[in-house]
Amino acid sequence: MDSIKCTSIKDYSSLMNLASIGAGDITLVFKPINTERLPKYCYCLQITNDTTNPVIISYDGINPHEYIHTGGSISINSQTNNVLGNKKSFIQGSHVAAIYVRWPNTKIPGPIGTVYMMGYHLND
Repeated sequence: MDSIKCTSIKDYSSLMNLASIGAGDITLVFKPINTERLPKYCYCLQITNDTTNPVIISYDGINPHEYIHTGGSISINSQTNNVLGNKKSFIQGSHVAAIYVRWPNTKIPGPIGTVYMMGYHLND
């Protein structure tokens, strides 16, 4: 994977592999979007809902944390006003194994589309 030069010469970041889940696999129970564990020093995630139904996002697979409307997206940047090199305020892959998605309490019959997740992380 190609590295992208960041704020400091010694710091390099890489893109996560794109993760996705199809509308046909989403239910009223939280399902993981990503099958690979989040990288250790993940500092930015973007989740895009390209389905015909709103979705609920969870960081622990139990509790609802975010709502993304149809065609919407959210960006989670844990490094705002912080430098990348100090490795603080990261979305820790050791603590957050996956990001989960489910339909709200009701869903439109026969939803189509995909929920995508991408992100950036520092190389170890």
